[in-house]
Amino acid sequence: MKYLIFPLITFFLFSCNYTPESDGQVLEVDKDTTVQETLEEQFIRHIESQLKMPATEKYTYKIYKENMNPDDSIDWILTVNLRERAINKAATSTQTAKRAEIGYMGNFNFFFFMDGKTKKMSPAIVVPSSPLAALAISFENITSESYKDFLCDLRITNSKIRRFYTVYNGAPLQVCESVIFDGVTSENNESYVIKYEPGSYSLAKNILVYKGKMEPIELTHSDDIYTIEPEITATDELAFKWYYHPRQMKYFMKKDEL
Repeated sequence: MKYLIFPLITFFLFSCNYTPESDGQVLEVDKDTTVQETLEEQFIRHIESQLKMPATEKYTYKIYKENMNPDDSIDWILTVNLRERAINKAATSTQTAKRAEIGYMGNFNFFFFMDGKTKKMSPAIVVPSSPLAALAISFENITSESYKDFLCDLRITNSKIRRFYTVYNGAPLQVCESVIFDGVTSENNESYVIKYEPGSYSLAKNILVYKGKMEPIELTHSDDIYTIEPEITATDELAFKWYYHPRQMKYFMKKDEL
């Protein structure tokens, strides 16, 4: 059977409620004092080192927890938003107005993964997008009913994109990508609703992308376009159907269904 392996979309342009864990490593301070460093504190030191942050840099982060692999431990995802860095960088460039117009698009949104069993933390995983919107993480049983896969929503001007990830060998692996809406303020906007059905070639579910109907929206400020969540209703028209290829570990579409 002929099929087309899923191609990643190439972009045109280049705090939280949390209860600290009780475990963690002990750092020696002096002969008489020790400090119990929580996992969150370790994670924060890790991201600040990875992203080469000076002590004065402001940023926001959010931690998500879920079982994302077969070891039954609770794994972590930490998203980081460098909005201030993006604005400051634009202010010192020769294209300040242009950068602001496109929402400071660039490498200013990241996420990190920590395996709950080994406590191993991933390098920074960049998600090119507008830093005027932080990444949003959600979870679904897609490739397995025993543990969750995670979805990462990002914003590019008037569009919302969703990336699908599974965890393999202790690291996130992107397996699919879909537009959720585009041209949100235009009369010719496009919107889609994601649904799932039992897999055709493996236990991993097929991903169904239905055309949607978007309710009209009004913006009170131009930057609202990066955070607005329009109401979308699914139609009966199937736009795309993705199948999981277990050996290549990516989703594909059949050529005869394009």
